[in-house]
Amino acid sequence: MNWNELKKRIVAEYDSRNLKSNVRYNAIDKIEDFIRQYYPQVIKDVKELEHIDKKDLKMQYEQKWKRTRINGAESSVINEIYNQLSSL
Repeated sequence: MNWNELKKRIVAEYDSRNLKSNVRYNAIDKIEDFIRQYYPQVIKDVKELEHIDKKDLKMQYEQKWKRTRINGAESSVINEIYNQLSSL
């Protein structure tokens, strides 16, 4: 599965839970930009994320933005990425 397919699944999951918030959709785009920059292999095959611990990914994302914590929408997106991966 490539990134675009995973992204569609995440959006569909949020839509099914009535989480149609622009903040969440913007967070998906920000996480995508981060992944494109630091893990370009994931864009072609999201299974590559199985080699990266979710907590480590969040920590690296925080460091990129020089923050102590990522916001709730960004954390939710990363959580949902791993939820979708586990269902494949």
